[in-house]
Amino acid sequence: MLPLGECQSLDWSENPRSQVPCCLRFSRWLLSPFGAFAVAPASAGRGKTAIPEILRLAGKGEDNAAFALARQAEQVIPNDPALLKLWPDISLEISVHSNPEGADIYMKGYRENERSWEHLGRSPIKHLRVPFGLLRWKATKRGYDTLEATSYAREQTKELWFPEGGTSVNLSLVMNGSIDEGMVRIPGGSTQLDLEGLLHVPPVQFPDYWMDRYEVTNKQFKQFVDAGGYQKRGYWKQPFVENGRTLSWEEAMSKFLDKTGRRGPSTWELGNYSEGQADYPVTGVSWYEAAAYAEYAGKSIPTIFHWNSAARAWLFSDILPMSNFSGHGLSPVGKYHGMSPYGTYDMAGNTKEWCWNAKGNKRFILGGAWNEPSYMFSSPDAQSPFDPRPTYGFRCVKYPQGPVIPSVAAEALTVTIRDFTKEDQCRTRSSPSLRICTGTTRRHSMLSLTLSKRTRISGESRK
Repeated sequence: MLPLGECQSLDWSENPRSQVPCCLRFSRWLLSPFGAFAVAPASAGRGKTAIPEILRLAGKGEDNAAFALARQAEQVIPNDPALLKLWPDISLEISVHSNPEGADIYMKGYRENERSWEHLGRSPIKHLRVPFGLLRWKATKRGYDTLEATSYAREQTKELWFPEGGTSVNLSLVMNGSIDEGMVRIPGGSTQLDLEGLLHVPPVQFPDYWMDRYEVTNKQFKQFVDAGGYQKRGYWKQPFVENGRTLSWEEAMSKFLDKTGRRGPSTWELGNYSEGQADYPVTGVSWYEAAAYAEYAGKSIPTIFHWNSAARAWLFSDILPMSNFSGHGLSPVGKYHGMSPYGTYDMAGNTKEWCWNAKGNKRFILGGAWNEPSYMFSSPDAQSPFDPRPTYGFRCVKYPQGPVIPSVAAEALTVTIRDFTKEDQCRTRSSPSLRICTGTTRRHSMLSLTLSKRTRISGESRK
């Protein structure tokens, strides 16, 4: 969309000075290769002039920009041999399917804003060119929940490395009302922990499950409180163990108090959250309070394997810039657009999230908080299950009926930190060209994604 259209829609008579920023944005765009190309006279000649710029952008690794310019050039020189030769080097041809078919399919770059969604048509869609890298998908169909997901196209192997390999994006929709509101389906399979200090843990196999799209909010937790959540012992099924000693019900309940001494999250006052924060994640809750709420809601706290499978921390380079590690404070759920591959938001930053598994007498709490370094997204933390700090929250999962969750997924784990400065600790994932490695940053080690060096375009197609 041309920036000029945005400026034309403004009322210049009201406050001309306020429109200056829009004019400046349009001027900068006009002087760019995209602007100059778009407003030039339509001809095969102007299409051919775009080829060198596409080569330059692709050579710098700016595949999305190269792809966008190539699509513009295609409008005037669709069969140009030079352009046809470039397509395999800047894009991947895929098909898009939905279950059921006939869904409206939308796509945009992972970091692009909401106005960037492009309607591609209805599924099935074949012979669709997409740029390399991480993309967002949205599928809508009457009678079904809207589905959001991501895909990751790999240049090295000319296929989709994520979600399932090959050259087909398959989006499975769910009928309205068939699952709890606000939950999304996470595919099962064999899950290896991609978290610092836990790379040695053997993978665990489990089926599909459901996870809350957002962290549990103050409004949702208030329903638990108002339903007598802190009085009904049936919700509190886990033994209260502190420093090896089992506490009585009365002793444990005396620890779960708000600022005014009432039972509830430590950040609340007079049994309620602050005005205007209904849609903020509930914080100041201990692991025991999170577990009790999950019991009340007919759900569970996720095991570390289920949390990791949904979060996909190895995508941190795209997720972190769009997540709340701002240092400025807590945000309403979904305000930041850091979405994990299957449609969950805020798994990186905002609040730390309790998980089921123990580490000694502590419980894992993952994802990092708004006031922590962003590398905490992939660095597991563990704290006392009685600790209700202002940055501690949670989200829930729902598992399929029956004994389908392997007991090993809920077992206690041991974090092993190795001296990676003395050894190459990289694990190959699917291809020798892609390795997940760990390296040290100050006193902390950080998960990183290492791609083999790409051969860049220099007048000829890349290999």
